[in-house]
Amino acid sequence: MRKPIPDVAKLPIKLALFSLFAATTFGSTGAVGCYAENCADSAADYGPTVTADPLMAYRGHVFGNMWESSAIDDEWVPFPPRRVMHIQISDFLDGQPPIEMTAYISPSKTPNAHPSDNFTMGAGNVAIFSLVSKDGLTIENSSCSHYYVRVVVTKANR
Repeated sequence: MRKPIPDVAKLPIKLALFSLFAATTFGSTGAVGCYAENCADSAADYGPTVTADPLMAYRGHVFGNMWESSAIDDEWVPFPPRRVMHIQISDFLDGQPPIEMTAYISPSKTPNAHPSDNFTMGAGNVAIFSLVSKDGLTIENSSCSHYYVRVVVTKANR
């Protein structure tokens, strides 16, 4: 009686599947997320009285009861990882807190410049609003990813 011959044809498939599993499970853990200085906290003031920080050279635009940090077809404001932006727009708000704030984010500085560029509404940890008052508001990118942001603030009609 002969001994059965092992099925060697299945060995490369099993090895390939194990290699794929190991690479996706263990290889990706060090490649993403926060590490070193890519996720250091930073803060910047933004508004008409700020001139020292070149990152905040953007001044915004006013259209009736709406203020925007940059035009939709212009360069958006850099929004690096762990950035807190204090948006000071008390002159625009006329002593009343805003009634609506919206943040749009994009990986591209000019998201409407090329058909492959895009943007979306900021949600979750990439666009956290706080300290909303008659003087302005704060928005935070608490993620470890770099974006560009466009903030739109609406006030009540008076």
